[in-house]
Amino acid sequence: EGIPERYTSKGFAKGWRRFLDWNDWMLPEAWSNEHNKLHHYNLGEAADPDQVELNLEWLRDSKLPMPLRYAVVALFAATWKPLYYAPNTLKHLTSTKNNVLGEERDSATLTQLALWNPLNPAARDLWSKCLLPYIFVKFVLIPLAFTPLGPIAVINVWINTLLAEIISNLHAFLVIVPNHVGNDILLFEDVANNKSEFFLRQITGSTNFKTGGDLNDMLHGWLNYQIEHHLWPDLPMSEYQRLQPQVKALCEKYGIPYVQESVWLRLKKTVDVMVGNSSMPRQKSVSKNQRGSNKSTVDSKEIA
Repeated sequence: EGIPERYTSKGFAKGWRRFLDWNDWMLPEAWSNEHNKLHHYNLGEAADPDQVELNLEWLRDSKLPMPLRYAVVALFAATWKPLYYAPNTLKHLTSTKNNVLGEERDSATLTQLALWNPLNPAARDLWSKCLLPYIFVKFVLIPLAFTPLGPIAVINVWINTLLAEIISNLHAFLVIVPNHVGNDILLFEDVANNKSEFFLRQITGSTNFKTGGDLNDMLHGWLNYQIEHHLWPDLPMSEYQRLQPQVKALCEKYGIPYVQESVWLRLKKTVDVMVGNSSMPRQKSVSKNQRGSNKSTVDSKEIA
């Protein structure tokens, strides 16, 4: 109570405030639907829109020589927000609103000619709601603001903005894409049977990077606490610092795999999956009999 609406989900990044609060390629509403609902509640399942191995089957199964596959991944990493994330999140928002979610697995990307066709409603939505507003503000309006300093200044600002965009994409790719990928991270062949299995999957279907220390956490965008983020998605970031050692200790106590490695090692494992050098293990839902025979109880007071 007492919090201004612009700082809550009702007002944050809504309408014109998008350009003030969260000026990015994707529509904030589309990201919220894709990430907060579809990804979080279907982690590692076929319905998870962010499952890298399933999304990259076309590359993994392709006849391309391995050097070209790595080149495709490098290009994707430098452009993945406009190329993949913006069109895919918007596609899933449209599917959710039309109640047709899950009818197809194929991701929407700018490599599809249909998304360049102005006669295509999906293309018009993508360009009018996502791409053109961001392009206008970032690559037209901001450089033009330096017009009083002369054309060289405008050109330099535009070039630096473009380079910053590429670096931003690379950094986001580094700290986001490896969060649920690797030959030691599980994929799930069906839905969880209950809450216990659901929360277990948030651990075995995720990986942390190096944690601890404000500078380290800031450089990782606080995405190095991915396990804790999936267990408690609504907690402030500072709480992840406090809870992470407790969660890791409990996992060790009860024999639950808790994956935590350098972001660079996780990047290598991610790229290996993307190009087809390795695959992620599959797991079926735990049956009632298995739950009864392998039951272990964690007292909630152990995490405080």
